[in-house]
Amino acid sequence: MVDVDVPHYKWVIAVDGSDHSMEAFNQCFKEFYENDDHISVVSVTDKSKSYLPLKFQPNAIYDTYHTILLSHVTKEHYNIKMIEKNKDTPVRKHVLEYVNEEKATMLFFGYRGRKGEN
Repeated sequence: MVDVDVPHYKWVIAVDGSDHSMEAFNQCFKEFYENDDHISVVSVTDKSKSYLPLKFQPNAIYDTYHTILLSHVTKEHYNIKMIEKNKDTPVRKHVLEYVNEEKATMLFFGYRGRKGEN
């Protein structure tokens, strides 16, 4: 029998502070993540929207996912990227550019949109 190395995945999980994005994160992390995989959490933020509830603010998003990952994954197996939205660039383009930069093998989205529209 020949031993075959199983490739490790590079996951990108796009989050926005919503319950939907936390569900996507949890599903990826609990059901698919293996010890030597790498997780990148990415959030596209807009500092001009300071009126948003705290859980949608960049610092709260960062702190939430950092706390979870730090307690379950070694530092070299995760990173969190906060991207400030360019006014003329859709969120999806920011996320896909990051996926390409990271050479990710999988992308999880859990966005509902902060406007609550389907």
